[in-house]
Amino acid sequence: MFEKILNIWRRKNPLQNMTSEFEMMLMNAEWMFITAIDVFTGKISDEDVKDDIYMRDIKINKTERLIRRQVITHLSIHPDMDVPACLVFMSVVKDAERIGDYCKNIFQVVEIFEDRKKMFKDKYFDKLISLSNEIKLNFERTKEAFAEENEEKALKVVGKSMSIGKRCDDIIESLLLDKFDSNRAVAYALLTRHFKRIDSHLSNISTTVVAPVDHIDFPRKIKTKLEKNNA
Repeated sequence: MFEKILNIWRRKNPLQNMTSEFEMMLMNAEWMFITAIDVFTGKISDEDVKDDIYMRDIKINKTERLIRRQVITHLSIHPDMDVPACLVFMSVVKDAERIGDYCKNIFQVVEIFEDRKKMFKDKYFDKLISLSNEIKLNFERTKEAFAEENEEKALKVVGKSMSIGKRCDDIIESLLLDKFDSNRAVAYALLTRHFKRIDSHLSNISTTVVAPVDHIDFPRKIKTKLEKNNA
């Protein structure tokens, strides 16, 4: 299915730039995530990147609207043409836009939390850094899977995302049970939820490479492929 969709976009038509525009959305979101994590770890100052964070988020939003307009224009002129492909792109641009929002939210949490140095000395900080490294890998895999029509990489994202989601849930449960100061607990809980949502949206995008349109965003619907890929 996905190969057919990409072949449609590669034809010479008004939508031929859509794939590259979408990939730029992912690149901007990835930059936002990496930069927000660098602020979280103290590598860079929030003031140094604040304007760029918000500028990239605006770019992502503008590109989403641009792609939507292209899809609507295309379908209004050719209502019976390329419908599955149009549905896919309407879905994935929303995922990319939400990723941008959550990356911005990570930055906002870190920016507000005034005593970030205390975060560097506990187990939750280490757990979140470990998760962030895996999410960075899923950004790369998602971009490559989409650009290369690579099912193996797409399935890797989906499988890893399930594991990351479970670990995020475990962190939240641990925070609720742990005797932990409220400021850090709130910050960690928010960051953990944002991490989980970012990775879930990367998984949603990756499902377009390996699933029919009606199964997009539902990774468990491709359970058989996941099992074969992990065998």
